[in-house]
Amino acid sequence: MLHSILVLLLAAWLLFAFIGEALNPFASSGVARKRSRWRRGRRVAASLLLAGGVGLGLFWSETLSLVPSAAVAGLIFLPLALFFSRKHIRRMIIGEEPAVHEEFIADDRDVRTRSNALASAPPDRKNARSASDVEIAPRRRDRDGKAHDHVHE
Repeated sequence: MLHSILVLLLAAWLLFAFIGEALNPFASSGVARKRSRWRRGRRVAASLLLAGGVGLGLFWSETLSLVPSAAVAGLIFLPLALFFSRKHIRRMIIGEEPAVHEEFIADDRDVRTRSNALASAPPDRKNARSASDVEIAPRRRDRDGKAHDHVHE
């Protein structure tokens, strides 16, 4: 009985480590892309614990034998795991890459809006019709390490 619980906990942890790409299910990562994998890993591992608990409960109560209780656990686990991984599966089928947001890149720059870009535009661009006419280039650092914004058309 204890052996079955330990195997279930180990399987859930291995599933979390594989999907979440982390070893600790209780401490989240600071990077947003890793945090979403971490959340998905936790949800799928929790669904395995739930389904495994139901399957073990049915087997220990002698309601079902081993194979039917494992089938019931599988019928609970698979829909839950697919539901929690639906966005990832959709991206894999369509072949689209998730959007990379510049504010999540490990850089100390400010996230600026288009209106700020228009306000800090060079004098020849001050008469632009809208803020969308101004494009923000990535920040560059000079020799002293100071960051400078480059705004251009």
